[in-house]
Amino acid sequence: MFNYDIFLKSGASMEYKSNGKFQEFTIAVRNASDIVGIISSYVHLKKSGKNFSANCPFHLENSPSFSVNTEKQFFYCFGCQTGGDVIKFVQLIEKITYRESLFKLAGLNGIPIPSEIKATSFTEEMQEKNKPLYNLMNDATSYYVRALFSNSPDAEKARNYLYSRGLSNEDIEKYMIGYAFTSPDKFNSAVLKSKKFTIDEMLRAGLISKAQNGKIYDRFFSRIMFPIIDKNNRTIGFGGRLLDSADKNMPKYLNSPETEIYKKNSVFYGINWANDAILKTGEAILVEGYFDFIALHRAGIENVLATCGTALSAFHVKFLENKAKNVYLLFDMDEAGIRATMKNFELFAKTNINISVIKFEGAKDADEFLLKNGPEKLREVIKSALPFTKFLINYAYSKFGKNSIESKTEIVRFLAPHIRTIASDITRNQYIAEITQELGISEDGMREVIFKNYKDHSTS
Repeated sequence: MFNYDIFLKSGASMEYKSNGKFQEFTIAVRNASDIVGIISSYVHLKKSGKNFSANCPFHLENSPSFSVNTEKQFFYCFGCQTGGDVIKFVQLIEKITYRESLFKLAGLNGIPIPSEIKATSFTEEMQEKNKPLYNLMNDATSYYVRALFSNSPDAEKARNYLYSRGLSNEDIEKYMIGYAFTSPDKFNSAVLKSKKFTIDEMLRAGLISKAQNGKIYDRFFSRIMFPIIDKNNRTIGFGGRLLDSADKNMPKYLNSPETEIYKKNSVFYGINWANDAILKTGEAILVEGYFDFIALHRAGIENVLATCGTALSAFHVKFLENKAKNVYLLFDMDEAGIRATMKNFELFAKTNINISVIKFEGAKDADEFLLKNGPEKLREVIKSALPFTKFLINYAYSKFGKNSIESKTEIVRFLAPHIRTIASDITRNQYIAEITQELGISEDGMREVIFKNYKDHSTS
């Protein structure tokens, strides 16, 4: 049961107590939200008995005092005494109102907002509040595009780089790719000269930064700019690729910071183009980078999304679950990429989404593969994608070998965390049987390794 005493401190208590529809709606959103999945999108949680623990995200500490109670569905920090439900957590971590958090989680879970709680007026209020930011981001997009086609030698260098990646001027205009000049004052000076927007609005939009001495400077400079657009075709953020990647003092890619309109843990690059195609096909292809997205989209593969250089979150996964039955991962499958994907699978394992891995040879990424082989060959590779577990098993066999006792032990240890996350008992048992038969080891022995300290499933 939910701890009502904690909820009364959440900032929503007056409306919760006075409005029956709001109360019903709040309970429905809370019950539909996986508090562990949501919080783990922001904080690294560790299992601690029946609950989960972590270092508190709301104050500095050396040992974990932050606890998530899965049975009662609330969090509490014994250090700073911050606590509440999943709605309160999102409110605090994203620095938004309780209502904004409630409506965000409702959208995540596909729950319609009742008209009785005046969602329309609230939505209009938020739109009005953020209207200057959307207008500013729209103007910034146009500014960066104009800069790319200017006579500046650096802009010409940026254009030539894009041409070398196979893009035409038509492509550049379609995807609204731009350029941020080398000077860190060029953009903000132009905005202030126009007198359309203020320094505060540029700060709120994440387009400028302020030094400790109070001096402002452009967040993006000497970068190729990719606008991140929401499904309503509004620019909400940017991803900037450093033009001179030889500069080791600067990150190769830099995204907008968290703002009132840009939340990186729930944003996909390309959703404005891909949304309808994903709904139509029931399938989504996930890639890592802007160029990979553009390469596939240009080739006519429209149900593709990019992760904006961030890890997948529970918000991303829930969004996909509401739209797709099959998700294909087209990531860099080196050691680091595989381990990151294993972590992502833990999120997908709680859904009904089928996860497969697209793997190709002879190219470092999808962009290069398309340039060498064309779209039809890529479609063939997509059709032959392996279920993620099968891909992981094959990878383990290749990495460790299968002939020695030591290699078999390493394979089981490597696969154990993943096999344990498979939600279906039938599927899990089938993979255990397949692996043990291939390796010539006992199922009981493998189960002992997989379910060590997880006694509830050891005999499944």
